[in-house]
Amino acid sequence: MTRHTPQPWITCGQPAPPKKPAAPRAQTKRLLVIGATGVFGGRFAEHIVNDHRFRLILASRELARATKAAATLSAQAGRRVEAVALQPGRTFARDMARLAPWGVINCAGPFRAGGIEIASAALDAGAHYVDIADSPAYLRGFRDALNRRARAARLSAVAGASSTPALSAAVAADLTQDLRSVEAITLAIAPGGQGAVGTAVIQGILGYAGAGIPAWRDGTLQSVTGWLGASRLQIGPLPPRRAVPVETFDAELLGPRHRVSGEVTFRAALESRVEQIAVEFLARGRQRGWFANLPRLAPALARLRGLTRLGLSDRGGMQVSVAGRDAAGARVRRDWSLVAERGHGPYVPILPAAAAIKAIAENRIGRGAKLASDALTLEEIEREMRRYSLSVSPRHGLGP
Repeated sequence: MTRHTPQPWITCGQPAPPKKPAAPRAQTKRLLVIGATGVFGGRFAEHIVNDHRFRLILASRELARATKAAATLSAQAGRRVEAVALQPGRTFARDMARLAPWGVINCAGPFRAGGIEIASAALDAGAHYVDIADSPAYLRGFRDALNRRARAARLSAVAGASSTPALSAAVAADLTQDLRSVEAITLAIAPGGQGAVGTAVIQGILGYAGAGIPAWRDGTLQSVTGWLGASRLQIGPLPPRRAVPVETFDAELLGPRHRVSGEVTFRAALESRVEQIAVEFLARGRQRGWFANLPRLAPALARLRGLTRLGLSDRGGMQVSVAGRDAAGARVRRDWSLVAERGHGPYVPILPAAAAIKAIAENRIGRGAKLASDALTLEEIEREMRRYSLSVSPRHGLGP
């Protein structure tokens, strides 16, 4: 005779107890992505869509473009993605409130001094806010402009969640954490030439090419000319490139933060020598008074990239180097580099934004307005890199 073994929750001769009700599922958070049909907004949406804590709403100025992007992403992810049209202007705040998102990711740009309309509308609509701004003028005033409003609404507003200053600052913090003194921090970015570049990015570059940009020299904030003064740059296995000073918030942020006695520099190196020399020429022309309004050339240059990007690679990189003295007084140089393959470099700028919105959802970022460089660690950002062909190489050693 087969011996019957009762189930552990059944008493022989008695009915089974009622099943416990299933735990309620956490409410999906409506996440509005502004600029979702652009170079970075589209990549952010693609990156975050499979996180089922969020329900994406893709926003563009043109409903047809947003609808097409949402349909494509819905098919890829196997879940519904919404689309809306959002136009800047008098009704923007009202339209934002009507959508009632839990959070807003602003990938639109270009960001400018005092341009907090989108962040303000998000907070007024009861939504957390994250953007990918790298404009010093915008970042400089962000916290003071919005901190009181964000804290009163018990919301988080995070600016600058991009390659710079979020990732660059996180790397610098990691490399300098046990140094007694810091003499120099040098940063560089070398994007792959095949990658798409939006008109807003080109407008941003032309806005300061040939003009004075902040630079940290001899322990004080000074100025250099953007896109002039080229030098040689090599990142890991990438071929050497011509690199020039570019405008970022890092000089103002990292110089005082780490009490750098020497310099903080940030350089950029385009893969296309034609593009690199062309922007340097425009910078020189602006300096000499030849061009009155360089940003108006951005749409034409964006179209020309259809030709200048031909034959270029899908490999790019980023590098952060620190020189200083350790606790024993020995001189040390430390380097961190990232090399992107298979065209995955353009995902890097949106990874800090993904890390930030996840941290907000998990209550790991306090309420109020702040810069991403004050809120994110290198570990949190690098965690977002795992699905891409991105290799990180820290190299620590003695320097001269």
